[in-house]
Amino acid sequence: YGGEFHQFLAAVALHRLGIKNGQVDITLFAPPGMYKAGRERILDNFGNDGEVRIAARDGKEYCWQYDRVEVLPEGVGAALCFAIDANGDMVNHDALAGDVLILDLGMYTGDALLLKNGKFSPEDLQHATWDNAGLASHVLNPILAQLKKMSADYAVTTIDDVDLSLRVGLKTGDYIVRSGGTAVDIKPMLDKLTARYAGWLMNNIISGVFNGLRG
Repeated sequence: YGGEFHQFLAAVALHRLGIKNGQVDITLFAPPGMYKAGRERILDNFGNDGEVRIAARDGKEYCWQYDRVEVLPEGVGAALCFAIDANGDMVNHDALAGDVLILDLGMYTGDALLLKNGKFSPEDLQHATWDNAGLASHVLNPILAQLKKMSADYAVTTIDDVDLSLRVGLKTGDYIVRSGGTAVDIKPMLDKLTARYAGWLMNNIISGVFNGLRG
């Protein structure tokens, strides 16, 4: 976060949005658990000289400046999706009213961000990220372990193969993992493990940290 590759990805994204020159206000995101350190690094690196140059496929070079850099916890971006339209205008003023808990479940970590009337407390963010709370630990690796027990054909199968089958299944309904001459439908495993994962989240995060959402 804030490194050269991050800056490059941001520049490419802005160019694809049609930015060619001028002043740019940019909002970036960092995981809640590393928000404090990540924010400082992003602000330092993106605001170092403020100038961005990118050579586009049309052979031209484009240049703009970051006039203002803002960094928010990743969950805030998800929350805003419920409140603003495609132009960034507020359309649902009640979406962030009161206490709103955002759960962001990734491959390896889980984030929980509590907003109070759309605002967050930076002091609470140091406890907002859980390691080994993502899909890899609770769904994909257990499926992979079961497949390897079923057949030697799955000896070279990886978590990425399982992840691909899951993504294909969500689109097509075909949850088959194939390797060698063996094919297994992982949908029953998926249903069981995701239900167990939901229970783990309820017990460890929602009930354990956020009082079961009472109040």
